[in-house]
Amino acid sequence: MKKPPNEHDSLWNELPIDERERLMPYQMESQIRHIWQCKHKAIKAHKQHMKQLDDWMANIERELKRLNR
Repeated sequence: MKKPPNEHDSLWNELPIDERERLMPYQMESQIRHIWQCKHKAIKAHKQHMKQLDDWMANIERELKRLNR
């Protein structure tokens, strides 16, 4: 099944070549910024998930110590 065309792709493709060449550095900078934001969002989510797992393990260890008294 063919994916419908993305309206943003066609907008870019409809630009004259000289406009695409002029705008390309800005587009690339925008992509770098977007990737950086995605990367930091993933890092933050990972840290939160790791904290949840650490808390979970700590709760289990506390309960185990309580049971072993």
